Parts: sequence; structure tokens; C-alpha cells
Amino acid sequence: MQSVARMLLRRPREEVSVQGFWQNYKKGTTDMRWFALASLCFLAAALLYGAYIGGHLEQVKRSLRQVVAGASGLVGLTVETVTLTGRKQASDAELLAALDIERGDSMLSFDADRTRKRLEKIGWISQASVHRLFPNTVLIDIEERRPFAIWQRGGRLSIIDEKGATLGALKVADHGYLPLVVGYGAEDQAKILLDRINQYPGIKSLVRAAVRVADRRWNLRLLNGITINLPEVGVPEALAQLAKLDDDHGLLSRDIELVDFRIVDRVTIRLTEAAAQQRATSFEDGKNGSKKSDGRRT
Repeated sequence: MQSVARMLLRRPREEVSVQGFWQNYKKGTTDMRWFALASLCFLAAALLYGAYIGGHLEQVKRSLRQVVAGASGLVGLTVETVTLTGRKQASDAELLAALDIERGDSMLSFDADRTRKRLEKIGWISQASVHRLFPNTVLIDIEERRPFAIWQRGGRLSIIDEKGATLGALKVADHGYLPLVVGYGAEDQAKILLDRINQYPGIKSLVRAAVRVADRRWNLRLLNGITINLPEVGVPEALAQLAKLDDDHGLLSRDIELVDFRIVDRVTIRLTEAAAQQRATSFEDGKNGSKKSDGRRT
């Protein structure tokens, strides 16, 4: 009895609580789970080696995926939460097809890089990042392309971004505020031209469409029916000259149908048919008036 009392006096008495017991139990359970996982991994490695030797690699791969899935569930490494940020336009159906993941799938067998590549094949998505946050969360962040212009080629209309990439199936009517570019090759060169036009608000407000000609140069079709033939080279200079002519002489509000900048150091302006006829008539009247006046003098 005295020896027992001495032992109790020598060391503090340990308090055993329900909470402490439960923590120890959970720790032991977790340790057992990790032990089971290690055993399964060892077994998988042995099976893989045997399959390689015996020529049954594909069959064992399928079995290994099942083993990994079971092991993941055993230790709690299964997908429970998928967090997606950055989505505005991409459809649910496209995203779900690209993700190809369900709650309860193995976190260990989930291929983040493969999923990223599938996401970036969606027309709306320019880039994506996919990360596994253990034990049970998949984090996905996408950056979408922005609508830049409407592209027409043949009888087809598409929405494109600044780089000319087509942005999936969209209702063009919902994006009628975007500039229209026409012709093959227009999608690749649209940003360069439209950025230059944007420097001249007076011209920009009049442009109905930019037409790519033989994938070499542009024609501008204005809302008032005037066509501007831009040169193959020297587009910035041609636009600056056009803006000056309009500011100084109101060129784009006159009765003309064409302004041609294709010849170096020369601007060709063609009147509308009605304006040309009126000018011809005025010229003839002027000539006849001069003759009568001359007759009276003599």
C-alpha cells in the first residue's frame, strides 16, 4: 500500500476524458487507414510488375484504378467539393462534360492536367487552372474570352475574341453592338484595324462593316453608303488623311459613293450617280450661259 501511494505521489495523476479518448480513437483509426493504404499500394506495385512480365498490363491497369478508388475511399481521399470561379458565359453542359468528375471519385486518380486541357478546348475559355486540394476538394479557375467582333464569312456569322477565336454557339442578335468584319482572314486582322479606327471617333461612328479583300487589305462600308478603299500598306496614314478631309471639308457627309486611297499620293473620290448627273447638268448650263452672254456682247 505504501509503495502504491509513493508511485501516485511521484507522478501526476492522468485525467482520462471522453474527448481525449475519442481523439486517441480517431488517431488510431487514421493510422490504421494509412497502414491499409500503404499495404494496398505495395500490393498494386507487385501486381503491376507481374502484369508487365506476363503481358497483362492493360487488365491490371483497370484493376489498379479500382484498387486506388477503394483505397482513396478508405482514407477519405474522395472528391466532395468542386469550386469553380471565373465562369460567365460557358454553359453548364460544356463544363460538366469537360470536368467528367462526380462526388465520391478518387482524389488520387483525378488527373488535373488532363481536365485543364479539356476545359481549354471549350470555345469560351482561354485558359484554365485545376488544382487538387487534399483531402477532398478540386479548385478550378477559368479565364474566359471576351466578345470582340462579329465575323461573317459566306453565310455564317460567329462571335470572335481579340485573337480571332470563335466563341462557341452564340446568338448574334444579342451582340449586335459589336463591330462587323467580313471575309476570310478578317478574324485574324480585325483587332489591328479596329484599334486604328477607334482613334478616330468620327469615322468609327460611321463604320457599318470592315470587309477583308483577298486577305490583303480592307474596305470600309459606312452607314451612309460610302465605301472607303484602304491601301494594302499605309493604313494609319490613310485613316489620318480621311479624318482630316472630313474635319476640314465634311467629306463623309457629301453626296459621294467612294473614297479610294489605294494609289500612293493620290485620293480618288467618286460621286454618286445622282450627284454626277447634277454636276454634268450644271456644267452644261454653265457652258450654254456663257455662250449666250458672249453673243450678247458681240
